[in-house]
Amino acid sequence: MPRPEPSFFSPFQENRVFEIDSIRYRTGSPRDLDALFELELEWPNEIRAEKEKLRRRLEIFPEGVVLAETLHSGTFLGALSTQRVRATNEDERNKVFMSGWDVLTDYEWMTHHTNDGEVLDLMALVVRRQFRHRSIGSRLLYCSLANAAVQTPPPKWAISNIRLPGFSIAKKNKPDLTPEAYVEMRTDPVLLFHKKAGGRLVGVFEGQASDSESEGYGARIDHSELLNQFLAQISPE
Repeated sequence: MPRPEPSFFSPFQENRVFEIDSIRYRTGSPRDLDALFELELEWPNEIRAEKEKLRRRLEIFPEGVVLAETLHSGTFLGALSTQRVRATNEDERNKVFMSGWDVLTDYEWMTHHTNDGEVLDLMALVVRRQFRHRSIGSRLLYCSLANAAVQTPPPKWAISNIRLPGFSIAKKNKPDLTPEAYVEMRTDPVLLFHKKAGGRLVGVFEGQASDSESEGYGARIDHSELLNQFLAQISPE
């Protein structure tokens, strides 16, 4: 999908609901716990979040969860969970940007979350396997950024610490391959998704040790430029 203009998502900013291609995108609520848990089964078993962690997302920051569901049957297709983290100056922002997934999310317990945090952490994006490559993931991302832009106060920066699920396969073919060299190859599907969506690769970090597909590593993506486009739409200079 070509990257849309921020104005394309104005309906979501106004009503927290956006409908296109017979799919509804909306913010979450505690009643979505079972749906979020069902979507969690799309992850490898070793990195799935426990139900209590998903419950916490919906209890402390339900407006930070965006879900995609079919209009006709209500089948849940995907979700993006976010949190907001404090960073009152550039030094604190850089510290947040250099944090790994485990530190930033506190292993998904979200203990660093604050509703007025300056950094939006795009924490967990998942789409059902059979519905991928249909723009659902990118629309969840854009809806999340559009949603953040109208929060009071809005965040200043946006980041995502992503998995590198193709790294283990690449290392089988080239055992001495480093994660830094791997991301420079630009072949990882998750990395490519975020790059096409407008993200900027910041670097590599040691992520979930239990994530064998990623060899315990992840990549840090800066989505602040795209967030700023949504902010400019709300408050044009």
